[in-house]
Amino acid sequence: MSERTKLVCVTHCSNLLGSINPIREIADFVHARGARICVDAVAYAPHRAVDVQAFDVDYYVFSLYKTYGPHYALMYGKYDLLLELDPLYHYFYGRDKVPGKLEPGNPNYELAYATCGIVDYLVA
Repeated sequence: MSERTKLVCVTHCSNLLGSINPIREIADFVHARGARICVDAVAYAPHRAVDVQAFDVDYYVFSLYKTYGPHYALMYGKYDLLLELDPLYHYFYGRDKVPGKLEPGNPNYELAYATCGIVDYLVA
């Protein structure tokens, strides 16, 4: 890392080796140098409890199909950081429209509703 580093992207878990990265330690290191951290959890989320606040990550992403859900992506972001992002939708869709401004178009209602069953399944 250098003083020019703005964003560090890291996997939470290797799907090849099974190694789990110490995300909180990495986040502390990154934040101490003034950068942000984005974690790809596609190989971690299906197998372990996720606590983004304990990890102190800025962004956390994975695919719901890995957790028995539909082919839908999930992105957590700290609210103040999400407000800074430009809209993906339309230029007139304001920065304050979180999370809608980050959806590339109209939501797929069938896929969105299908995600409800994930929690029921995992809690059972």
